Amino acid sequence: HFPYYFGPARLATLASCNLEQFLWLAGDQFEELIGNAIVREPQLELGPERQDLLVRRASSSLWKEIPRRARHGDRVRSFLDSVARFCRHTTFLPNAPYDPGVTGIAISMIDRNRLLDREYLKAHPEHRVVADVLASSIAANLLEPVLDYKCKGAMWMVLNLNRLLCPEHWLPLQYGGFREKTLDELSRWISEGYRAPVSTEKL
Repeated sequence: HFPYYFGPARLATLASCNLEQFLWLAGDQFEELIGNAIVREPQLELGPERQDLLVRRASSSLWKEIPRRARHGDRVRSFLDSVARFCRHTTFLPNAPYDPGVTGIAISMIDRNRLLDREYLKAHPEHRVVADVLASSIAANLLEPVLDYKCKGAMWMVLNLNRLLCPEHWLPLQYGGFREKTLDELSRWISEGYRAPVSTEKL
């Protein structure tokens, strides 16, 4: 077994363009190297299995910190958990239709503009909750937005999971894999959580 999250180049990817996150990950590995030098013969590198373990611990810690880091923290964590479980379900479908996997969702730019329209949100309070949760997730660097992404003849706002959220759910680090969602779907994920189809929910 060779751990998937291995090598120094992965640290930059896992940092999701966040210096604090990069220093956190690099610091964990540096402390491990120092510990090795103190208790046994100095080693200038960590083995892949140990790096993998440290990254997965950091991923678990980030998930636990979400309620503290983000406005509407409990609701944000619940929503991101739904996103991650949906991505995992889709990534591990038996026919693997989305190689190497899905690590994000997308809403249409039309829907994105609706979430910025105060009059629209007054008329659709359930979508106002979606707007608040997405805004908090982006502000806390838990979702990485890409605007005006052209796909299937339409324009989308892609919302990738922060890369460090991925290891906890055994998701790949590559960008690009996403599925399009409606505001109503996201609203249900926030209020009820994601529910995998019965036939594949054990994946």
